[in-house]
Amino acid sequence: SPVAVGAYLDSSWRWAINFSFYLFFLFLYYFFFTYGPIGRLIQPIDGVDHSLASALFLGLLQAGIAALLLERRFRRSASLIDSWLAAAAVAIAFGAGLEADGRVLLLTGLLGASLEVESEPRWRVVRSAQLGALAGVLPFVKFQLGIGAWLVAAGLALLARIQRRPGASPVPFLLAAAATATALAAASFPDVRALARWGALSYELAVGFDAGMSTPARQLDLILVALIAGVVLALLWLARRVRDSDLAGAAVPVVLVLLLVYKHSFVRAFHRPPLFFLFALAALGCLLVWVRPGALRVAARGALGVGWLALAASLALHQGGLAGAMNRLSPARLLAAVLDAADPAAAGRARRERTEASRTELARLALPADWISRLGEPGATVTVLPWRLSVCAANPIPCVPPRTLQLYTAYTPALDRFVAVGFRTAPPRFLILHFPEAQRRLFFASTPDSWRALFGRYRLVAIAPHPALALLERIGPNSEQPLAAPESPQAAPLAYLSLELGQGPIRALARLAFQVPAVEVELDFESDRSATGRIVPANAAAGIALAAPADVGEAARILESGRARQVARVRLAGPGAAWYRIASAGVATTNDGPSPAIEIARPFD
Repeated sequence: SPVAVGAYLDSSWRWAINFSFYLFFLFLYYFFFTYGPIGRLIQPIDGVDHSLASALFLGLLQAGIAALLLERRFRRSASLIDSWLAAAAVAIAFGAGLEADGRVLLLTGLLGASLEVESEPRWRVVRSAQLGALAGVLPFVKFQLGIGAWLVAAGLALLARIQRRPGASPVPFLLAAAATATALAAASFPDVRALARWGALSYELAVGFDAGMSTPARQLDLILVALIAGVVLALLWLARRVRDSDLAGAAVPVVLVLLLVYKHSFVRAFHRPPLFFLFALAALGCLLVWVRPGALRVAARGALGVGWLALAASLALHQGGLAGAMNRLSPARLLAAVLDAADPAAAGRARRERTEASRTELARLALPADWISRLGEPGATVTVLPWRLSVCAANPIPCVPPRTLQLYTAYTPALDRFVAVGFRTAPPRFLILHFPEAQRRLFFASTPDSWRALFGRYRLVAIAPHPALALLERIGPNSEQPLAAPESPQAAPLAYLSLELGQGPIRALARLAFQVPAVEVELDFESDRSATGRIVPANAAAGIALAAPADVGEAARILESGRARQVARVRLAGPGAAWYRIASAGVATTNDGPSPAIEIARPFD
């Protein structure tokens, strides 16, 4: 466990006290900023990132405690400033990573902060890593890039510290810098549409399915493997100059990230080959720290170093369109790439099959001709919701992504509010709603603020049944009156009921130690219709939105009027019901607020 590793690093009781302080700060954050009066005060303000503001306050609080109570050199102003900057870096990284997944970054970073308050100079590398993370987390990006930048900074700081030794060669440091720079450059690819066109015939990069790997993806895999192999050799060569205590300290945040990044789920981590192998790598390195000096310890040192940097590359690549390639970096696929190179004929057949499958999928996503002509008008902009790159790659339309592409994968309330501000200030002229993706990704449930920012401001133009797409146009001063409902029996209804579920402070504290199960939500509408849904703890604060069963005409009238009149009784069921209470409920309608026409059945307080 992390406590056991920490006890090995520092046999005194100071480490346990430090770690307890950070857990206490984490509880203070949830109590005061999520469920307390400060959260209710900050949350309704447009343009203010709730978790960033609260995380900054939390960073200042823990910096003061670390500097005044735990720092042995607290009378030195330089040490005080360093402690504050380290805490601010973690806090800003948490604000950019945002809430649910940001807890992992905060906990990991604060563990590093607890190590840097020790008097021994070797922990200054942790402080350097935290300061270096500022360059990667200031933009509003998903948590993976923030923690990826943190790991990159830590790995490069470790190599830089080794590099300062007399007689050290700059080649290993340059190899590691090139590998991490390549990963971060791929993650920050500037033109999403150009990336889509580049991979338009790639079943992995443009469509995103799991049928097979394209040639560019396999080439990327081989390049990454070559870079990582170079780093492995470099770190093995430098391993004799690294102290055991440094390696053990480097392993702690790596293991913590791998254990916590997917919400304590080993099963999910096993389905991600890079994370599984890196977890095994780091765990093996931690165990081998206790092995006597020799070749085995040298291998362990190299494994820890490359695990650090490779994890950063994997999480950074998870940000961009190249995520599919990195997530499928498994031995089976690498072996397939080698076999393809040995058998060009079989490789050509497999490539043609993948290309044909990709073209078939892209053809299925082709929009009607009248839609394309309308979307091609001068000055027209279109956003696909939820954001789906393949729809833009399959059609010559001027796609404009949302304010951040991470909103529809992170499902965090702060990102939802951030994107909602963009929709209010600069809304696109056209919207394309992809109903299957909206249902699969729980778009309406996870992004209620974005949905409210759009609801009532667009009129329904047309519905395409195959696939189930809806074209909406912004209602402006020069727009026509709302059109009549199109005739299509295949369209999904658009009447959604939003619920906000909250937790009490005791349950919030228990959530830090236990895995909270999902809760089943049952709705009974006044029209004798019913709907059921499932909400997970990560989406509890954002609420859940369930489709009210209705026909196409009702859905069109709801869109045109901007108000849904549905009355429902709400019940919570399942093993997770005891963890939640109903905080509020309403109908997601216009930006003015929810309709009060809801009858709520409260099973408990």
